[in-house]
Amino acid sequence: MRKNITRVLFGVVLVIAAVVVFGNSLGLWDFTNFSGWWTVFLIVPGLAGLIGYGFNVGSTCLVVVGTWLLARAQGWISSRVADSMVLVVILLLIGFRLIFGSFHRRRMPGGPVIMEGIKGANDTSNTVSYTALFGSVEVSNNSPSLCGGNVSAVFGGATVDLRQAVPVDGAVLEINAVFGGVKIFAPVSCRLQVTGMPFLGGCECTAQRSNDPSLPLLIIRYTAAFGGTEIR
Repeated sequence: MRKNITRVLFGVVLVIAAVVVFGNSLGLWDFTNFSGWWTVFLIVPGLAGLIGYGFNVGSTCLVVVGTWLLARAQGWISSRVADSMVLVVILLLIGFRLIFGSFHRRRMPGGPVIMEGIKGANDTSNTVSYTALFGSVEVSNNSPSLCGGNVSAVFGGATVDLRQAVPVDGAVLEINAVFGGVKIFAPVSCRLQVTGMPFLGGCECTAQRSNDPSLPLLIIRYTAAFGGTEIR
């Protein structure tokens, strides 16, 4: 179920939109203000990241920024109040991350590792969680049993080298590029399936794809909103 959270949430949004349009046509209600509808491409991936992988700064910022832009577009709160609120929330998130991130906790083998603002790091975790928030992340992962995870770039850039990693069959890697970019060096010995939702953004995949059924399948799902994803 966790692997399809983003798709399910987008499906729910489309169903709600269909109900709203149908109700408008029957005169059951008069909802015609669709300003800020595009913010679903920020909010939905953020919620999916929080539900699937727990709290992380990247997913939280997607939800906060998306909700802030939606509130401004809909006129729910004044622009001055909206600007102050989002600034306060972002500062608190970064502050708490800096404070509590300094207390290192022992983790179980194979558990997710969250890396922010890291360059040249090496990781062996089986489930990854990398976030570039107003900065950059450059990390190599050589896990012998890569189960997937998420990579987010929000107003930043993330480069993840998986060429030495070996994914398990059916592993899913969720990518969110919002006003930023994500570059993935795909594992060498695997089949590759790339799907996604671009919104004023896109994905370029130049990685060699194999059709050998004996190789494990790595599924990459991306969301590119005002950003881009590159897979080599």
